[in-house]
Amino acid sequence: MKRDTWRKRLKSLWFQITAFNLIAGLLIVSLFGAVVYVVVSDIFVKENVMKTEMAIEKTAVEIGADIRHAKSLLQLLTTTPAFMDYAKTGDGEETVIHLMNAITDAEFYVFGVFAAFADGRVISESPSIFESSADYQSLLANDMPFLTTARAASYDHNDGCVITMGVPIELDDGSIPGVLALDLDYCMVDNAISAMDIGGGITITDTQGTVIFPIGGQAAQPGELGYNPKTNVLTQRYMIPETQWWLTGRVYLSGLDVIKRQLLDMVALTGVLLFLAMVLIAAAYSRKLTTPLKRLAGSMEDIESLQELSALTGEISETQVLTESYNRMIQKIKQLMAELEHKQHALRQTEIEALTQQINPHFLYNTLDTIVWLAEFKDNDKIIALTKTLAKFFRLSLAEGRAIVSLADEAAHAQQYLYIQKERYGERLTYTFDIPEALQDCMVPKIVLQPIVENSIYHGIKPMDGIGHIAVSARQQGELLLLTVEDNGVGFDPDTPRGVGLRNVDQRLKLYFGEDAGITLRSAPGEGTTVVLTMKMQLKNTDIAGTL
Repeated sequence: MKRDTWRKRLKSLWFQITAFNLIAGLLIVSLFGAVVYVVVSDIFVKENVMKTEMAIEKTAVEIGADIRHAKSLLQLLTTTPAFMDYAKTGDGEETVIHLMNAITDAEFYVFGVFAAFADGRVISESPSIFESSADYQSLLANDMPFLTTARAASYDHNDGCVITMGVPIELDDGSIPGVLALDLDYCMVDNAISAMDIGGGITITDTQGTVIFPIGGQAAQPGELGYNPKTNVLTQRYMIPETQWWLTGRVYLSGLDVIKRQLLDMVALTGVLLFLAMVLIAAAYSRKLTTPLKRLAGSMEDIESLQELSALTGEISETQVLTESYNRMIQKIKQLMAELEHKQHALRQTEIEALTQQINPHFLYNTLDTIVWLAEFKDNDKIIALTKTLAKFFRLSLAEGRAIVSLADEAAHAQQYLYIQKERYGERLTYTFDIPEALQDCMVPKIVLQPIVENSIYHGIKPMDGIGHIAVSARQQGELLLLTVEDNGVGFDPDTPRGVGLRNVDQRLKLYFGEDAGITLRSAPGEGTTVVLTMKMQLKNTDIAGTL
């Protein structure tokens, strides 16, 4: 039973509309969420990549600016008259050393300044440092690169790694007698890179691929450059201005993973909330659509009640059309039922009248046969009396055109018939009537007793040898009126076909009072016959025909 109930619910229009809306909504929300996630995450990725690229480029520019500044200091020193005189003549060494010390004092990232000449002269505040370095030989050979890799150096005021930077000393005649150089603090590069705070690895290499920063680091391969979405790693390379160095940044964008997870959670939560909202909206809207249809379907299941439907406020036009059509159908059914009831009533009245008319010719034939029999014996007095009785009998049969008569008139009608029959059968026929006075005003269809009495005479008493007796009685049983006709005739088998009179009376009683009314027979060969007429109790002046 529960399975059938659920199956019926699953097949309901409300469930079908709701399920369709939910599936469509789920697909739309999923597609929308996926598009939003892809688009927004792509925006975040591009924005973070761009910021990281800008940070790497900014660092390269800042390092280049520091180197440019250092280069400008060297170029400024080479243009001073004191330095030019020293380069030409070797005079004024103290003045040049003083200028070099001024640079180291003013610029905290400059460890030392020195000049090396092709004639073997070296001038600096700490010349022993350069005489012991490999770069010293390069200076003498005049093939020192513009910038060197990091190397360890020890000064009186500072120790650490330095990067040596040199510029040629050019005289007025265009000759180059030597090189002016300075040692930059390696921390200048380290601090600039640390200030980026991009959470990744930074390397600086020269054109030969030698790693300058960090010391001992490994350069990124060119094939790894760019953003790799699989590893979430960004690798970018920029040429540092004023140098022949490449700054390569290899950054793991871990923040993007967090942002993507947060974005995915937000999209999922938004999708769930939208889906729940769609569930409520779809259910409510589906109920609004299907409520009139369910009401219409319920009325159709209970169509026997023939109740019309009232239009609901806010119904869609289609359901209003269905409701109006249903009401018109109900009105038409009521009209047709009324017409059918009227026609059935008229048909039953016609059938009753036809059955009643069948009685009179049948009885008339039997009665005239009796009169003929009396005439053969030329018993004029009896013929006159019998003819008057026959006239009275037919007057009661006509009942002034009424189909319903009182029980008293119906009993009198049967008595007139028995009087006529007694003239024929004489002492062989006796009869009694027991009609309580309280029941004499009850209304019954006319000519219901006479056919039963006639049947008792011709099929029960006539074939017997002794005296026949017919007893007619009436009694009330609840709301029913029972009329009994009992004889002591030869009896018969109740399963044998009934005669015309019995069938006629039984059909008329059923037409008047329904299938519960009719005739009940009790008989057996040699034991007489009892016929009980059952009908609804009706008071006088009640129109039984009007109840059909």
